[in-house]
Amino acid sequence: MEMNHKPTIFFDLGNVLVHVDKQLAIRKLSELTGRNTIEITDLISSEKEEAFGRGEMTSLEYLAYFREKFRLPDSLTLEELTRWWIAPFTPNEPVLAMLPKLRRQTKIFLLSNTNAIHIEALENAYRILPRLDGAILSYEVGFLKPDREIYEIAMKRAGASPEKSIFVDDLEENVEGAKRVGMRAHRFTSVADLISFFESEGFDLNSSGIHTDQRQILPKQMN
Repeated sequence: MEMNHKPTIFFDLGNVLVHVDKQLAIRKLSELTGRNTIEITDLISSEKEEAFGRGEMTSLEYLAYFREKFRLPDSLTLEELTRWWIAPFTPNEPVLAMLPKLRRQTKIFLLSNTNAIHIEALENAYRILPRLDGAILSYEVGFLKPDREIYEIAMKRAGASPEKSIFVDDLEENVEGAKRVGMRAHRFTSVADLISFFESEGFDLNSSGIHTDQRQILPKQMN
């Protein structure tokens, strides 16, 4: 099958292309702020966090909010906060290894709920975006998965119709959101399962150096 006949693929970031240890993130922020893990968990789930993910706050505005929330000194810099936040992220190498093979067969995009601090830190550490054809990031478009609009924006930018779009995410609510707009969607639970899914969709991963015995079951944690 020629490249332009294959579906465009949209990948989630957290717990798909990179592993996210949410408990480590909470512990690190607890160490930074001196607050207990319950308070940190509330912060991560707060409306401010969602606003940051929609691009309604700049990184500096979020830093000011973070300092005020935890009564931290003004000497806390954005760079220091970023260093603490990047610690829980590690690359999911078997999935990243699929990208060059898939990209020779179709276009692949990132579709992620994220913010400016996270994406800059991840790019500095792992350089994921150059491995893709583009990225649709929640803080840039003003919507979060599973909002209908973010999927529609993603397909429009990619020049893909719903029936020619595949979406991969670890969270069921985001997978269901994609299905509601007509995309074919797959919930990521392991590398082996993802390989089987792509092969069932007509993609060739045989020469990618990926082995189906690399089973990585991931928790439902982050976007």
